[in-house]
Amino acid sequence: MVATILLLFSFLNFINAIVPDCKDGKIIFDQPSHKTSYPANFSSPGPVFPANFKCEFQINVPEGWYALVELSLISPNDSQSSAVIFDQLNRSETVFVAESESFYFIASGGRIQFSTGSDGTKFGFIVSWDTYSPFIFHGGRVNASDTVPFIPIHYSTGSIVISAETKVSATVLRPSNGTLLSHFRGIIFFDGPSYNNTKNLGTGLQLWNGNTQYVSTGNSMTVLILDFYITANAFVVFQDYELTKGIKSFQGENCDIYNPCGSFTLDATNGPAALQIYTRDDVNFISDLSGSGHLDVYIGTASQNKTNLVTTYHVGETSSSLPQQVFGYFKTFLLTDGNATITFNNTFIYGTLYVSAGTTGFFSSDRYGTYAVQNCQATLSSSPYKSTVKIRWSVSYIDLVEDSWLEVYGDQIINNERVTYIKNYNASNPPHLNSYEEFIGTSMNVIFNDRGYRNKGFLMRYEIEKSSNRIFMLLNFVLVFIVYFD
Repeated sequence: MVATILLLFSFLNFINAIVPDCKDGKIIFDQPSHKTSYPANFSSPGPVFPANFKCEFQINVPEGWYALVELSLISPNDSQSSAVIFDQLNRSETVFVAESESFYFIASGGRIQFSTGSDGTKFGFIVSWDTYSPFIFHGGRVNASDTVPFIPIHYSTGSIVISAETKVSATVLRPSNGTLLSHFRGIIFFDGPSYNNTKNLGTGLQLWNGNTQYVSTGNSMTVLILDFYITANAFVVFQDYELTKGIKSFQGENCDIYNPCGSFTLDATNGPAALQIYTRDDVNFISDLSGSGHLDVYIGTASQNKTNLVTTYHVGETSSSLPQQVFGYFKTFLLTDGNATITFNNTFIYGTLYVSAGTTGFFSSDRYGTYAVQNCQATLSSSPYKSTVKIRWSVSYIDLVEDSWLEVYGDQIINNERVTYIKNYNASNPPHLNSYEEFIGTSMNVIFNDRGYRNKGFLMRYEIEKSSNRIFMLLNFVLVFIVYFD
């Protein structure tokens, strides 16, 4: 009886491990009129393969078509099983685990080298072919004088054609939903005004993994988007190469309050390192900056004339200048030397910024330095809450056009009484630039409203100091005490 059970158990394992043969170590897939798979009738996670199994799969793709491979690979923890995917440029990517992960091949195709290290590996894939989408977006243009990049957001697969004053630079932003990163394989860059008869530069995932930029040899670049999951999102950043040619490495993130930016380490020991941040919340909150070097903060691109530069941090000497709100949908943090880690705290987006004596900082409009519609609304409050401090502020730059205005107001303390401090400015009554105003109080509010007129925004600096009122109140108390007991 025991022998019968063992025999049945062995037979079931044998049935489970049956896999298609791999004659000559290679199987070729040509374009059929329907989906096909390996093994036949495959469904994830797939059958169990024996140890030391090896096979190469050649996926052929004709011109004007692409192949989508949805691959699954599950193996024991101690297994060396893997799938090495080679694209049309013969660039390889090794995968040790995958659950219906997407890979894309364009003409003339690619290949998959699968091998198992031990028993228990499950593997398989589905491959389908389709033609490129006929949709072509023209009109993307970047210039050396730009202060904002071109970030296309559209709702269809197809191709995007970008032209430049000199050359086109392309970088990518990591998606807020990290599971979408694998779909960057479906973003393919070409050096020229179309994807026909032009050099293939690589995929979005290869660009991301390389922390680099793709640069056209001429003044145009084409991006082919094959994956529907990455449409309607801001992932690809285009600039004129004149703005990026001195930058040695790039990181980028598309983040928001639900998918925080977190921390990033920039290494500029071999040249400037850039961090590009896109956020639909319009503001990021820097909570910590450690390491060494100089960090320039731009609202937009790292422009040539630096008109959109809001501050430069001397890393390691920032205790008085953090935390800091940085407004704007797109920012560039450029470390020009050293090695630094920047940390964002996305639990704080809007609302009151609490500051203590000794703090310095700035406010800017969300498109500062760029001729555009832009606004700003921010609030400072003393810490500890309602403690009395001296608030000093000055306007470094402001572009008051037509009916636009700036209002600065807050809770002011005069003779121990709380009154409203308020200053109003407009085109006929502008503030004196770089001239500090000050008041003793507990809070300050800043509102810049352009009334819908395009302008270059505003930039304000502030300093929080200990209040002399405290000393005056203490001396007054001592004087009264002495008189009372005299």
